Parts: sequence; C-alpha cells; structure tokens
Amino acid sequence: DPPPLIEDLTSLEVLTVSDNSLETLPAKIGNFRALTQLAVSNNRLKELPPTIGNLPAIKQLWLDHNALASLPPSLGRCVSLEELNLDHNNLKSLPMSICQLTALEELWLHNNELEELPSMLGKLKKLRTLTLSHNQLESLPDGFSGMGGLVSLGELWLKGNPLKRLPAEVGNLSTLKVLLLP
Repeated sequence: DPPPLIEDLTSLEVLTVSDNSLETLPAKIGNFRALTQLAVSNNRLKELPPTIGNLPAIKQLWLDHNALASLPPSLGRCVSLEELNLDHNNLKSLPMSICQLTALEELWLHNNELEELPSMLGKLKKLRTLTLSHNQLESLPDGFSGMGGLVSLGELWLKGNPLKRLPAEVGNLSTLKVLLLP
C-alpha cells in the first residue's frame, strides 16, 4: 500500500507508480476521482480492484507488463478512457463491459493469452489502434457489431496468433493504414 499521505491527495490528476514491484493496487484508488492519467506499468499486479471503475475522468490507463489474468467488469464505467495499455499480461479474455468504453482510441493488448474478443467490439467507433499480436486468437468477432464496426481503425496488429480466417468486414475498414498479419 502507498503511504497514507498519498491516499489523502484525492485531487491528483496524474499518478505514476510504475516500476515498483507492486502486487496490489489499493481499493482506495477509486477515491482519486480527478485522475486523468494512471501509470501502473512494470509491476506484479495479478488483479485490479473493482474500484478502478470509480475513475470518471481517467483518459490514460497504463497497466502493461504486469501479471493480470482478468479485468473487473467495473472497468467499463471509465467512460472517458481514451488509451488503455494492457500489453504483456496474462489475460485470456476481456469483460464485455470493455465495449462500453466508447471514447477509447487506443487499445494495446499484445503479448497476452487472449483466446477470444468480446462480440460487441464494434461499439468502439473511435478506436484507432488495436494491438492483438502474440495472443491465442483463432478468430475475430465478425459482423458490424464485431470488427466491421471499427470505423476509425487505422492500425490492427494480428501477427503471432493462430488465426484461421479474418472476418470479411476487415476488407471494409477504409481507414486502416497498418495491418500486421500472422
């Protein structure tokens, strides 16, 4: 746990606790309602407290290089989130609530153990970057609610996955500039 002094600084807008060998994030993180940027990279987190969803102003959340095996559904309440970095964790799946993050522009998920993606991923209309390289994905959600709904997507990283096919809608992603395939 951080020193009690930090817990009293509830008007903080930026908090970086990266590279600290943290194994847990205290539930009181949800009290930092003014946070717009939280960096917890390069630690040893295995889970996030459900109170992570109590951050209405959060725009950038960096949780890369941890040991997260799952995400709390409450993360879907962080509706201001524009950038979510979950690279290099142990995620096998994502909560469907991640599809409620409609302000999301960048979603970094490479080097996890993802076996599937939420079927309503297409709700993320502002998503410009989606990195999925080096996971265990055999397929992607199809239809307009799936990959076809990602109308702003400029980068899609898929290399290092055992993909059997791509949804036909990927061919309709007219904003796509970078496509990294297996």
